[in-house]
Amino acid sequence: MKILILSFFLVFAGCMSKIQKAPLSEAVRDYNDSIRWKRHIRAASKVKNTLRDQFMDHMTEMEEDILVHHYEVIRVRFNKPGDQAKVHLKVTWFKDSEGTLHRSHVVQDWKMVGPAWMVDAQHHLRGKDLPTTEALAPMDKQSPMNFDADAKKDVQSRQGGKF
Repeated sequence: MKILILSFFLVFAGCMSKIQKAPLSEAVRDYNDSIRWKRHIRAASKVKNTLRDQFMDHMTEMEEDILVHHYEVIRVRFNKPGDQAKVHLKVTWFKDSEGTLHRSHVVQDWKMVGPAWMVDAQHHLRGKDLPTTEALAPMDKQSPMNFDADAKKDVQSRQGGKF
């Protein structure tokens, strides 16, 4: 009887120690849908703590002028351990004060923090500069889409030099 009880607790403890990690796709969709529908508090829950206040200030400031119409995930790249990712998005957005529709390409840096994915920075690639990029200004000057310096050239060659 003692063996049965002990084995039950060992199996139960083993199951409890494995924390389910959220898929990146859910975090990316939740964050970008929240930006699109102006649910800034929900979007901020996916932003790393050190940028959260800056993010909320910026999003509140531009809330009335910017409307994200659509976004599309173009590409996702993970680092070797799989705890960081770069997500290339094409975003269609409207700036009310100009009365114009724009298309922008941005890269969002994502990092696994505990069991959750958090957006760490956003970089402009091409098109009109998306105002939400300023809310997540990167702290370093690494290549926006790639983990290594030469990979951008590889992407450009596959895209016919236009990336």
